[in-house]
Amino acid sequence: MILTCIVPVTKVEPYLVRFSNLVSEIAKFDEIALILVHDIQDDYSSLMLDQLLKDFPKERLTFLVGTFGNPGDARNFALERVSTPWLFFADGDDLIYPDKYLKVLAETISLGCDLAVSGIRVSSLKDQDASRDHVINPRLSIQENLALLPAFTRIIYRSDFIEGVRFPSSAMAEDQCFLFSILERKPKVWVSNEIVYEYFIGNPSQLSNSSAPMLDLRESLLFFVHSFSRDNEKLFGASFIFLIRQIYTFASRLKFRALPFLIALAPKLLKLILLHPIHFSFSLSKVFFFRKGLVYGKR
Repeated sequence: MILTCIVPVTKVEPYLVRFSNLVSEIAKFDEIALILVHDIQDDYSSLMLDQLLKDFPKERLTFLVGTFGNPGDARNFALERVSTPWLFFADGDDLIYPDKYLKVLAETISLGCDLAVSGIRVSSLKDQDASRDHVINPRLSIQENLALLPAFTRIIYRSDFIEGVRFPSSAMAEDQCFLFSILERKPKVWVSNEIVYEYFIGNPSQLSNSSAPMLDLRESLLFFVHSFSRDNEKLFGASFIFLIRQIYTFASRLKFRALPFLIALAPKLLKLILLHPIHFSFSLSKVFFFRKGLVYGKR
């Protein structure tokens, strides 16, 4: 085993078919271990997981249970138990292509890189024509690409390189904070156009479709505001992109409920813009013109 897939799950019934497919795909490859973290919310999910995992190779399975309340803490619990030199993350309601991950990993190891960033398929459950494949845009830096489309699940991480990095205890944008913390370590990155992961949008049960978890964006917004105080000038552009995207999401989803926090945050944002006007203007233009990175076709 050389690669571990970390998957947090809770309330599995709405996405049981896709989760079953994800587990069965991982089971096919002896090189991949699975760490499954069940955030217990209902008895039915526990029964379903026991049934789905009964035939999974036990030497490649670590099944963890707890009451975490957010995917960040669930993933942190799993990170402490990774024993392979490489790892990646998946969500239980998405699909992965393990053969592609292994292909990309082989190239990453041969080149001595710390991370591998591949393509991702974004599929709409409501409108098939809205489904798109995304790869890295060569006109932007890796950091800018990942800020525009921070899909941390399409990345393979060298375990010892990310040692000590943890997710915030949050239900929203915790992955973006985690990813940025890794970028601050200045990794050597291998880029592949292989589509390794399929992310689904339009599911009513997703956290991003609920207004309550959106309040957690306050923590991530403060995280990226504070990122400017660290020695990471090469990441200022990415920091602004993260901030612009998150402010838009926060305001558009919560509307008037977002105003008190945004008003309180405004002086700090204005100060950052005045201190770094060039980084801000370039970042703003990239958000408008590049949006989610390079889209190279419908599914």
